Amino acid sequence: MRIVVFAPSAGDIAGGLKTLAAHAEVTVVSTMPAQWPDADSLAVGTSPLRLRLSEFARRTPPGRALRRLTPLDPGAMFAHRARRSAQAQAAIAAADLLVSVERDAHYAVWREARRRRRQGAPVPAVAGFPAARVTAGRFSRDS
Repeated sequence: MRIVVFAPSAGDIAGGLKTLAAHAEVTVVSTMPAQWPDADSLAVGTSPLRLRLSEFARRTPPGRALRRLTPLDPGAMFAHRARRSAQAQAAIAAADLLVSVERDAHYAVWREARRRRRQGAPVPAVAGFPAARVTAGRFSRDS
């Protein structure tokens, strides 16, 4: 089984990765390079200009509201970068499960799951490591 974990900030996810790695081959898609002992890592990068504009908009309440409705949204930026990365797309195409572990990853996982369903290759998509462990456990019992 192959699991792709979407973690834009590549925060503290080592514990969750360790539990998933016991069930499957895990790949982490994030914005920056990271090393994980239990998983492969793919960095899709960020656009420095968009990132600066997004941070500038975040400083005021109207800016935060506007940011969520534009391509300056961090989740939208991450989804765009994941969609444009050939390596990330190859990992997603081979995945048996998509997992979002951060708020800014939910949109990317949702879009990729919809795209796979339209292509006739549906894939389960879950939010968080607990849901991923349950789903991975179901896959291993069904096999």
